[in-house]
Amino acid sequence: MNLTVLGTQLEGVRRRPGRGLMTGLSVLLATFVVFSTVLAYRVTTQTFLDSFSPTSSGTSLVAENETGFSVRDLRKVRATDDVVAASAQLSASFDVAGAAGRSLEVDADPGSGPLALYRLTQGAYPQGPRQIALSEATARAWSIAPGAHLRLIRLGGETGTEKSVVRVTVTGLVDSAVTGLAYAPDLVVAELSGQAFTRIDIAAAAGSPPSLSAVLGPARIRTGDEVRKAEAQDAVRQFDVVFAVISAFVLIAVIAAMLVATSTFRIVFAQRLKQLALLRTIGGQQGQIGLALTVEGALTGLVAGVLGVAAAVGGVRIAVAVAGASGRALAPSGFPLTAAVVTVVGAGLLTVAAVVAPALSASDVSPLQALRSADTTPARPGIGTVRLVLGLVFAAGAAGLICLVVSALPVAGQEYTALDDNLLQIVASGTLAFLAMIALGPLLVRALLGALAPALRLLGTTGELAIEGLRSASRRAAVVTMVVALGVTLVTGTVVAAASARAVVNSGLAMGSPADFVVDGRVPAATLRQLAAEPAVSLVSRYRMFPVDDYTATDLDLATLPSMRAVTPAHGTLERDLGGRAVISDRVSYELGVSVGDRIRLGKGTSLIVQAVLSGNGPLEADLVVSASELTALGAPDAPSGVLLDAPDTAEPRIRAVLGPGLSTGLSSLGTVGDPIRSAMAKLFAAALGLVGLTVLIALVGVGTTMSLTVMERTREFGMLRALGLTRPGLRALIGTESCLYGVLGTVLGLALGIPYAWLSVLALNLNAPLELPVAQLLAVALLLALVTPLAGLLPTRRAARVSPVAALGTGG
Repeated sequence: MNLTVLGTQLEGVRRRPGRGLMTGLSVLLATFVVFSTVLAYRVTTQTFLDSFSPTSSGTSLVAENETGFSVRDLRKVRATDDVVAASAQLSASFDVAGAAGRSLEVDADPGSGPLALYRLTQGAYPQGPRQIALSEATARAWSIAPGAHLRLIRLGGETGTEKSVVRVTVTGLVDSAVTGLAYAPDLVVAELSGQAFTRIDIAAAAGSPPSLSAVLGPARIRTGDEVRKAEAQDAVRQFDVVFAVISAFVLIAVIAAMLVATSTFRIVFAQRLKQLALLRTIGGQQGQIGLALTVEGALTGLVAGVLGVAAAVGGVRIAVAVAGASGRALAPSGFPLTAAVVTVVGAGLLTVAAVVAPALSASDVSPLQALRSADTTPARPGIGTVRLVLGLVFAAGAAGLICLVVSALPVAGQEYTALDDNLLQIVASGTLAFLAMIALGPLLVRALLGALAPALRLLGTTGELAIEGLRSASRRAAVVTMVVALGVTLVTGTVVAAASARAVVNSGLAMGSPADFVVDGRVPAATLRQLAAEPAVSLVSRYRMFPVDDYTATDLDLATLPSMRAVTPAHGTLERDLGGRAVISDRVSYELGVSVGDRIRLGKGTSLIVQAVLSGNGPLEADLVVSASELTALGAPDAPSGVLLDAPDTAEPRIRAVLGPGLSTGLSSLGTVGDPIRSAMAKLFAAALGLVGLTVLIALVGVGTTMSLTVMERTREFGMLRALGLTRPGLRALIGTESCLYGVLGTVLGLALGIPYAWLSVLALNLNAPLELPVAQLLAVALLLALVTPLAGLLPTRRAARVSPVAALGTGG
């Protein structure tokens, strides 16, 4: 009997493959995402393994000794039989004198031969002492050509703090695209830095490797292949963290796919109730039918898994080919058979997990259902007591965890030790909150429909019918709405967190780099007037820095600095007049136990009211910002400590000319300090939005499949409406409105969940960031979903509108 029931079920699937396709579509998409991630990781890591290693491909042996090698050891190695070349690995960093903020790293490289990583492109490679070759990128950025001289500041002495200046000559350029790097032979770098070297790379002649134990003693000897492999593997470990984060988003997408699959299976099985009842009538047992439905679901998942894996392989291969055609060679992904099998089996198990509950529910059909005219049973609009209690328990658990997080947040300036615990509790709370939304979904949907009813009734009959269509099947509507809400929650959380993080980063950058240029030291009044007269200079602001008690105070006029518009204090406001008041860092606030409105005493009796507390330090790392008169009263001399200038980078040569050789050594460019940080943040959040977009995509698939199956299920209902006078455009408007409601309901719930958790996450990270609500972006998300969800139901809408009323009333669904 099991085989008979199973055969009957599979025959039904064969006759209507469209239903099987729709039930497996979300699983196919989830499989595609999972296996694409696996292949992307292989491509990324293999590309680095193939192309990245700081050891030359000509290196045969690598000798290492933690205690260091001497110059004599190096020369012994070079004189050993069968050694073609030997080069010590050494790197030293120097500040560039007269160019504040610039540093130069000098790496040992022979410049030619089998051990060279770089090749000369202009001039001559260094051979004598105090000669270096710059990378081409450094020469372009610093406008330096061969023959120029640089003064490098090195540290020395017993404490390692004594400074000395070394004058070097740039003899040539090498093919390196990294700014701030220079190269020279190993002995030149050793002489410049005064450092010993702990590693020697050796190129050996073909045949037996040379014996170095007698030359180097207890040194560790490894082959070049071993070293290159280890270095490349260390380099790709950075991607493990990145792909771990990606995997978390993929898991969320899989959960969303499971919810959609569960919903679609419920609809498909509900449409076949008469067939299932007939099987019960001829002797089919409930367990047999449930098992047959489960097997059907498992086969659907396996087929979807195979198709998803095939699509992922094709997509990644196309991406690799496109990258190669554009000049960015990527390693081929290959075909990891084990991962493919695990992914396909996982798709089958995922589908089984999704089908079990609908299969048990459908197999419980009564044989009498075969005698009824309807093919389906009425959808249950409410929820049971158990589900209600579970939903309330989940909600209470989420709220309790939020309270724990809030209670563990530090006050301004306090050491924060509960970061990891708080982040884990936020994840757990968010999970419980989402489970509560799923459990209470039908009630939430009906409540929101009631709130939207007045607006929808403005659409007339279409609005009334759309409300009733969702309300009568609120369980089904709740599942699709929750998947949409999950996507919106993630998108909203990412957008809000990005805006808040961007605000605090911009605030910190403004404090650390309050102007485009800073000149350290006393600048004469005549020079200040010359700078102010320069057309390209828009701001000249002198300031003083003075130690007060255990802090550093400044009289920098915040009102004159345009960069201060980006600063949002943790507490209070930045006003123009600081007379009798002070702006303090969060460290001062914590250590003195004061906040906005409190009075602090500084020096020998100066009393000031706290106007604002900053997140972190003040401008130029100051702890206190006071007025010029207050700083004078605290004992500061009249001479300025420096000057801030606002001007484009192209004005730097003119500013240096005005300052002269002496003052220009204290000139530093601050305008571009934050550019790499802002660029990295933009890329990070763009990638995050791309990842959370996977969930939105699966949600749209859920809307489309649900509407398709709903159209099949409600064929008679739509036929009756057509017979009563509803036109084809009216029917299309009805189904489109129902599809749109999924997006609207999901957006409302997603915003309600995403905004608070995003803000809680920002608080838990202790960024002291303001709650930034990018209203325009959030409205764009809501509008996009309101427009896209009707598109997801476009095809079923057109199909339903084409059915004639007579055919619809005569069908069995």
